[in-house]
Amino acid sequence: MKHRDCNTFVGRSHTAVAVLAKVLFTGMILWLPRWFRQDGPLTQDEVAGQIAKFALGGLIEPRREKGTGRK
Repeated sequence: MKHRDCNTFVGRSHTAVAVLAKVLFTGMILWLPRWFRQDGPLTQDEVAGQIAKFALGGLIEPRREKGTGRK
């Protein structure tokens, strides 16, 4: 895959958005050793939870209440 500017994905198919999400998530995971510190403000479990929440939150559509159109 050629390197592309993020703007090339605007208005593209869900497949292109999924590819962008994969690249961003992979980069986020690969950079963990660069910034995470055992003695830092967050524990490993807190970081893992936040990463999971961030990654899955962008991929899973929130549930809507039946009949209200509300989340």
